Amino acid sequence: MLAGRNAVAPAQVTAQAAMFARNVVLARALGPAEMGTAAAVALAMTLAEMASDVVAEEILIAGEKADDPALQSTVQGLRLLRGAILGVVLAVLSLPVAWFVGVPDAWAAVAASALIPLVRGLAHCDVDRQMRSGRYHAYVAVHVVPHVLAFVTAWPLAWLFGDYRAVIATVILHAFACTATTQLLAARPYRIRIDRASAMQVMRFGLPVLVNGVLLFFVFQADRFVVSHLFDTATLGLYVTVTGLALVPSLIVARVNAAVALPVLTRARTDIAAFQAAWTSCGSLMCIVAGVSGASFVLLGPSLLGVIYGPKFDGGAPLIGWTGVAASIFVMRDAYGVAAMARGDTRFPLVGNAIRAAAIGLVSALAFFGSDIVTIVAVLGATEWLALAASARLVSRRHRLPLAQEMPCIGVGAGLLMSNFVQPAIHIAGMAIVLSCIGVAIRRRLLAHPAPEPMLLEVAS
Repeated sequence: MLAGRNAVAPAQVTAQAAMFARNVVLARALGPAEMGTAAAVALAMTLAEMASDVVAEEILIAGEKADDPALQSTVQGLRLLRGAILGVVLAVLSLPVAWFVGVPDAWAAVAASALIPLVRGLAHCDVDRQMRSGRYHAYVAVHVVPHVLAFVTAWPLAWLFGDYRAVIATVILHAFACTATTQLLAARPYRIRIDRASAMQVMRFGLPVLVNGVLLFFVFQADRFVVSHLFDTATLGLYVTVTGLALVPSLIVARVNAAVALPVLTRARTDIAAFQAAWTSCGSLMCIVAGVSGASFVLLGPSLLGVIYGPKFDGGAPLIGWTGVAASIFVMRDAYGVAAMARGDTRFPLVGNAIRAAAIGLVSALAFFGSDIVTIVAVLGATEWLALAASARLVSRRHRLPLAQEMPCIGVGAGLLMSNFVQPAIHIAGMAIVLSCIGVAIRRRLLAHPAPEPMLLEVAS
């Protein structure tokens, strides 16, 4: 397990670094307007995927019968069926879909993107099953190789197409590479079937994931939909680029936490003392990382944006602090989601995501009546904090997690929001709150009682 833990973090760092570098290359070569058009096309595919994500591969990690070959074959069969349906829908409805996301002239790119869900549907799910027993080598390759390949080909594709089509081409290439890697590294042969009993098990496990996927669209994508319709494509490209920069550290932390902590917490879910001990260590670490990451974006974000993307994206400087804070708060909320899923509770994320989704109506009204993009991003950050507070309270009560773990996370989020204000007194007070809560989290992690399995806390951290 320690070998697995040691492999996951570098893999996620490498994958996210390659994806980030690819986006930097494309953004510098194409500019905000073309990146905005590409983001609108990607929005259509994301909406279709999230609206149909009932096939929860996580059942092969957290499910009670995860090693059952019939279950795995059913998951693969349902995944392929879903991908084929999505591909046909995107291809046939490319023109109205392109109009719906605000880029009617890019309908051909929407049609081409129909390849992506179809190819992803052919992926082998054995990589997910292997993680349950602590074998992460296939996971590492699947997450690293496709991103590196997409990065290497980004500049040639940007030179070849010269517009938003280069971005879509890299995503299609990534999908092919990812599916090929899962097939090559699977320990079991690839089989497709839809066993009735297994399908019902997948549906029961995945239905909350489906609903949560729709809500996640509103959390992560609906704001882009609002921007694409009420602002021009250059503003959308600026917003997407800044958000992408802010999400880099948060995605690394969240994915490493999910990949390593979920199997470990799943093993401990029947022993409440071991589960609480592992969660204390893991939750405190997420609080510390989120606080440091968010404060870094507030203090250094504008300078980083100019250095990385160049003068074309200087207009995003007022946004980077707010987006970095929102992404950091999400890391803490996602950690509670991992804890709930380890206990078999896939309904929990619905609460926080419902709060975030409800904010889309508010920001849509603000944008319609003339509010600028900075105000919109600030409101989204505040609602992310409300979602964190509600989620932490709910999971702590339902799954008997330490109540004291909530306060540092909620305090870090509140302090980060305050630190974004330009008024010196509010900014300084916010930073002081962040530092104090980080100190509490460090102390809790150091004093966490060991679990009955001595290796549990070390792996979870």
